[in-house]
Order: sequence, then structure tokens, then C-alpha cells
Amino acid sequence: MRSAGDGLIARCKTGDGVLKVGPDYVAKDALIACEAKDVRGYKLPDMLAEIEEARRNRGATFGIFIISTRCAPAGLPPFMRYGNDTVIVKWNDEDEATDVYLDATVDVACALVTREAAEKKDQRVDFAAINRTIDAIERSAGAFDQIITWTTTIETNSGKILKEAKSSRDALNGDLTVLRSHMKALRGSGGATA
Repeated sequence: MRSAGDGLIARCKTGDGVLKVGPDYVAKDALIACEAKDVRGYKLPDMLAEIEEARRNRGATFGIFIISTRCAPAGLPPFMRYGNDTVIVKWNDEDEATDVYLDATVDVACALVTREAAEKKDQRVDFAAINRTIDAIERSAGAFDQIITWTTTIETNSGKILKEAKSSRDALNGDLTVLRSHMKALRGSGGATA
């Protein structure tokens, strides 16, 4: 990915980087604009507007908007495709598990620009299969994100559970010591026997 200075729009730097599709694709040399944000307050319409401007400014066929998981609005799925020219992806630079979302985003972008180029060149392509696969990637990303959330919740709660278990065990041992002491006192006084 090459960094981007001023683009096609005068004094506009929107579009943090540009990916160029490689020679192995029908869409070789197609451009994919990337915009990355680690700033709170972005809503979905803001993201879509900014990536659209980035695409225009960079002369790109496709746009990828990357939002930090720390700043993403609540409820935003980890991977979302909008039409045939935009993907919004959540990513955490401190969590390698989310790198798969970036990989999926780049592959989907290449697939969609390739599909568009193939249509223009009137090549035979199973577009339905491509769309089904992209839809499956979106579902898998959502499921994976849910698993990460559950795992994080388990990890967070496991410490609390272990602490509470230790406290309960210690209290139980204390209660047993007291009970045994009472029982011993009873045996010593000629009362009950066990």
C-alpha cells in the first residue's frame, strides 16, 4: 500500500493509503482507497461519506474504511459490505485475532473489483458464487466477533469466579473448623458422640 499525499481533489488528503490490484487479477492496476480512523464519534453515515470522498480523491474503484474497535460505534459489525464498492471493517491493532478481518476485507475488495472488470470485459464469471462467498464471509466475521466477545467475557469473569470460589472455600473451611470445635467440645463433656 502506498501512502497518499494530496489527491485528485485540490488540497484534499482524504484517503490514508491506496492499494493497487496486482497483475494476477483481471482488474490489475485497479485502485482501492483506504481510510483508517482511531477517533470516537464516527457514525455509519460519516464513515460512508468519508470513504466515498477518499475514493473520489484517490481515483479508486473501491473503498475500505477501517475503524478502531476502541472507537467503533456500538453495534457495528466487524465486517460490512456496502454495495459493490465499499467495506467497513473494525480492527484492533493490539489484537492479532482481528487481523483476519483486514485480510477478508482486502480479498473481498479484490474480488469485487475483479468482478466489475470481468463484467466490463464480458468474461464468464460465476457472480452468484462470488456473492454467496462474500455473504458467507460477512456471516463468518460476525460469528467470529461473537466468539471473541464471549471469550473475553469468560476470561474477565473467570478471575472473579476464581476469587469468589477461593473466598467461599475459605469460609467453608472456617465454618467446618468451628463445627468441629463444637463437636469436640460436646464429646469432651460426655455429651454426644460421633
